[in-house]
Amino acid sequence: MAMATETRPAKISLFDAVLDNLHARYARYTAYRRALEELSSLDARELADLGLSRAMIHSIARQEAYGAAA
Repeated sequence: MAMATETRPAKISLFDAVLDNLHARYARYTAYRRALEELSSLDARELADLGLSRAMIHSIARQEAYGAAA
């Protein structure tokens, strides 16, 4: 005898959605900190070679992690 089984996608609970949101926010923040650390480690000459100044480091790291709209 053949059985038919129906598979349904699991419902995402509110708790799972909150955890996913926190995970995504932490990943973006980690990317921001990593970019900030890498750019901060460059000296003035290396930044100038890239066409950057030290004052631009935070905005560039933010743009890298959060996108152009941030």
